Amino acid sequence: MDFQNDTPFPAILPTTVLDEDRMAASLVARVTYALDVSRKKDRLRVAAEPVWKVSHEPLETPHGTLEPETPFLKGGVDLFVFGAARALDREPVTRMEVRVAVGDFVRRAVVTGNRTWLKSATSGVHMSAPTKFVEMPLVLANAFGGKGEWDGLAIPWAENPDGKGFVVAEDRAPGKPLPNLEEPDARVTAWDDRPPICGFGFCPQTNRARFREGLVFKDRTLTDITPRWFNTAFPPMVAPRAAPGDHVEVTGFTHDGSLGFEVPAPPFELHLRFGDKEATRTPVVDGLGIEVDEKRVFVTYRFAFRYVVRARELRQATLAPRKT
Repeated sequence: MDFQNDTPFPAILPTTVLDEDRMAASLVARVTYALDVSRKKDRLRVAAEPVWKVSHEPLETPHGTLEPETPFLKGGVDLFVFGAARALDREPVTRMEVRVAVGDFVRRAVVTGNRTWLKSATSGVHMSAPTKFVEMPLVLANAFGGKGEWDGLAIPWAENPDGKGFVVAEDRAPGKPLPNLEEPDARVTAWDDRPPICGFGFCPQTNRARFREGLVFKDRTLTDITPRWFNTAFPPMVAPRAAPGDHVEVTGFTHDGSLGFEVPAPPFELHLRFGDKEATRTPVVDGLGIEVDEKRVFVTYRFAFRYVVRARELRQATLAPRKT
């Protein structure tokens, strides 16, 4: 299929074979928006530079590696927030909650100050009181994980070897740090707890939750791969949907409290032509990322479709500016 992009926005059209005469294609386009925090409405405007690209290959970003945008379909809308948890009015706290809401979807996480495991004759191994903080980076280094030690060897927690909190034996716990970022219903209470990784950025494929939600096994044999396997956000950050006009609000990421805007409609439309048949389709929201410190938002739009291959028939997809 011939693909033509008549817009200034990065876009690709991956295709794949379904059977001997059918193909599948998935238009993926990404728009970078500037976020104007001084305004209450219409806070997003198309950025002068399309900072966030879209690629058939892994894409290196300041926040890590984004997986290729080649899947036909995903199992929900990927949400990302890049930044830090920030105490309201810069008043130091020992614990706070951060919240991400898109329409009816809400995701919460608990952020706690630095703690270590202690040991006493009366209490055994227990947590220290958390220190106060004004700002806590929401990075994987502050989530559960890290490296333990056994027989002189470093043993990494494979899902997040650069995190903190993983201990291989009780007698090695004292002095070891605990994670700062935790899921509200899966917080560490004992040295041998193994909670899910609490993340707001790109979720690695080594994450157990991606395996559970994306891969189907029967008798230890992989039998199916679901669309959720292709979601690159952490599972708690995958929303069922996000439609233009839905209100987005993040709380706890700025010292001023909440930051909000509306999901923008795609500034383009997809024109399809198969022989003498033509159709126009509107891509849907497939992903949304917020760079709090850069005051920037990116939105990924996708339109997946199937078509029959007929000999000598013109097959063309054109991404064009949306008619107003």
